[in-house]
Amino acid sequence: FYLTLLGEKASERVRSAAVPYVRPISSGQQSFGTTPSEYPLTKPMTKTTAKLQASGEAQYTDDILKQGGELYAAFVTTTQGNCKLANVDVSEVLKIPGVFKYICAEDIPGENNFVAGCAMFNVTKEKIFCDGDVDYAGQAVGLIVA
Repeated sequence: FYLTLLGEKASERVRSAAVPYVRPISSGQQSFGTTPSEYPLTKPMTKTTAKLQASGEAQYTDDILKQGGELYAAFVTTTQGNCKLANVDVSEVLKIPGVFKYICAEDIPGENNFVAGCAMFNVTKEKIFCDGDVDYAGQAVGLIVA
């Protein structure tokens, strides 16, 4: 904006920044080789649901009509990271008509992480719900179901 106002007074070195950049349409191509000796592993195959998805006939979760007794859930998250969680008081929320339950780390049987029981994968464990030590802002503390 400022360079546009300066016009010819701007140094030639920065003047081009005030002119809209026009470039041709880009294109790309991607190809993957196959190894017949490894078929069907590397054999190109059409996804089994491709025709349904391309035609618009595939039904997704959002396409399904609402069911009687259906519940919704919303995460309760932290606003700060790298700190201790003192407590979470949801007593007032639970009094609201229609609120069914609050689920937190204490409600998870076994280990509170996404990869519990998967020792074959070399992945860092990540808590499902914060259990006191907040790792990052926005970390899930619990889930309100209503």
